[in-house]
Amino acid sequence: MTGVVCLTNGRVAAEVAPGMGGAILSFRDVATGLSVLGTVPWDWNPHPPAAAPMTEPDWLPHYTGGWPILFPNGGEACVIDGVAHGFHGEGSVVPWVAEAGAASLTLTRHFATVPVTMRRHIALEGRCLTVTTTATARAPVTAIWGEHVTFGSDLLAGPFRIEAGPARLRADPGYDPPESPLRPGATGDWPHLPGRDGGPVDLSRPQAGRAALAYLADMARPEITVARDDGRLAATLGWEGEVFDCLWLWVELGGTPAPPWNGKARLLGLEPCSTAAGHGLAQARERGDRIVRLEPGRPVRAALRLRLEC
Repeated sequence: MTGVVCLTNGRVAAEVAPGMGGAILSFRDVATGLSVLGTVPWDWNPHPPAAAPMTEPDWLPHYTGGWPILFPNGGEACVIDGVAHGFHGEGSVVPWVAEAGAASLTLTRHFATVPVTMRRHIALEGRCLTVTTTATARAPVTAIWGEHVTFGSDLLAGPFRIEAGPARLRADPGYDPPESPLRPGATGDWPHLPGRDGGPVDLSRPQAGRAALAYLADMARPEITVARDDGRLAATLGWEGEVFDCLWLWVELGGTPAPPWNGKARLLGLEPCSTAAGHGLAQARERGDRIVRLEPGRPVRAALRLRLEC
């Protein structure tokens, strides 16, 4: 199946691109038309690559915004045991096989870089979008598994806040553009981290013109909400299963002036992930970071639910 698949149950609607990493492009309320997932400020390339590109600049033209999966790599490309794992992993941009119903869609991918078959069942239930994924390995595999859930559109059209329970916070130690307010590698408790100027930064209220990357760990509950201050729109993301150990918090609110961003993006990534570092599988293995381990005959399941409130 090619093109964009449209799903609806009369209350909410979603669009999915099976040919481009199976990305969920949009999720909106039918009555109001209000949408919560983010879009990129460029026309993404509709022709999928045969494999994940080995650099971020080569990957970005295929990035649709919205919600792709990161598997079996997350972050920088690397070579492991002679196998090249592209930026953000094969699953993020290659085609998936799709079987669609009116309000559900099943995506299947037999991976080329690892001996894994993955099935993702995307369904609309009430005011929720659910994504249930099962990964089955034919030989032992280690991987990074992340859900690149990116908010934007109407949800970030005005002042907004992020709501989460108690959690530990760590700023990415290697992400240090001038537009980031965070001190690289700084640690703290949600929602505050030390800033580069010495004062605290409140990550529950990301500011325009900023770019940042941090990780939430030891979360009291596997759930996070983005809500507009005017009360018109909110979205809550929850997850379950043994896969996700942390949450990546990526802020891109017009803070990157370089192409293709050109200071025009308004995106917020709240991304459940197996691994609390966005620098690729090779580095994660070298540091001893937590990663996903798949064994033959032992399928691993993860489920996420995105609830829309307006």
